Amino acid sequence: MALAAGSGSSAKPRPCWKHTEKTKVTKKQCLKAWKESRRKYTLDNPPKNPTRRHLMNMGIPISLWIRVGRCEQPGRGYMGVRWSHPGPKYEGGLGFFASSWDAYRPSYYPSSAGDATWQQQMVVASRLWDRAGWGWGCDVR
Repeated sequence: MALAAGSGSSAKPRPCWKHTEKTKVTKKQCLKAWKESRRKYTLDNPPKNPTRRHLMNMGIPISLWIRVGRCEQPGRGYMGVRWSHPGPKYEGGLGFFASSWDAYRPSYYPSSAGDATWQQQMVVASRLWDRAGWGWGCDVR
């Protein structure tokens, strides 16, 4: 039985299996996404735009931060939290002091917690809790 060209055992697996003419995704974009999916993130090295899966893989307690957010800034945002709260004293859905946000956010995150996504706020909250201890008035642990 003859093998089709390129289907021998020495063929490399294609990480960009979705790359086709119909998807209009370039091979470069596909390879970048594939490498990104393989990267290991930690609280010291979080992704720029974390997803729910990133948070879960990093061990961030999503449900805990949702409960804190509902207590700190209840509203009509995702999961009943007003994530875009501008301040002036407390910012974002988790009620950060501006100085705490500045001290614990990665440099590539927004300068205000109110401008950050809910995922970015959870990363910074977990970094703060890990390094400085619990600091929220709403103790829902």
